[in-house]
Amino acid sequence: RELLPLMAGLLRGDRAFAGYVAVKALVGAAEFSIPYFIVRVGALDDAPAGFVGTMTTVLLVSNMLAGKVMGWLGDRRGPRSILTAACASGAAAAAIALWMPNYLWGFPMFVLVSLASQGVYLSGSLAAIGYSHRVRTPLYSSVIGLVSSPVYIAASLLGGLLSKQIGLRAVFAAALAVYALCAVLSALPDRPRE
Repeated sequence: RELLPLMAGLLRGDRAFAGYVAVKALVGAAEFSIPYFIVRVGALDDAPAGFVGTMTTVLLVSNMLAGKVMGWLGDRRGPRSILTAACASGAAAAAIALWMPNYLWGFPMFVLVSLASQGVYLSGSLAAIGYSHRVRTPLYSSVIGLVSSPVYIAASLLGGLLSKQIGLRAVFAAALAVYALCAVLSALPDRPRE
């Protein structure tokens, strides 16, 4: 009974945290596109045999490196900086997916996808620690997850519908718009704590 009012109190009492949570939740409306990047490279006419498997390996290695890069950024600049970098990377990946002239663009695209996905994930963990000031950190983490979950669920369903009804270009256009918006919003300075 006390949990939801306590969570709402955290959002009301810390405007900087509430701002971060709002942007993090909105990012869910772009992250639905991540599985579609592999579909995009699989649909390329000029891709050699086995290219999708190669891109899966690129994604695996890039995820490890992206985790290190985003962790380094977070240690120095905080969770909002990671979120900004992740959203900028996601926007760039979506732009490549929209306009890639040949299969070789799959390599930088997947590096950017890794930076986007790892950055969003790490920013949530660091935000819970940073905004909580190491007090009730699991509660802060729960707030981030609970507020973001409905957006992620709805975006996944709508993204599948968008892909089926209009096509992959619409998926990447939507992701580009949302990632770009979130990059701008997350780059704004934190509002002061009340």
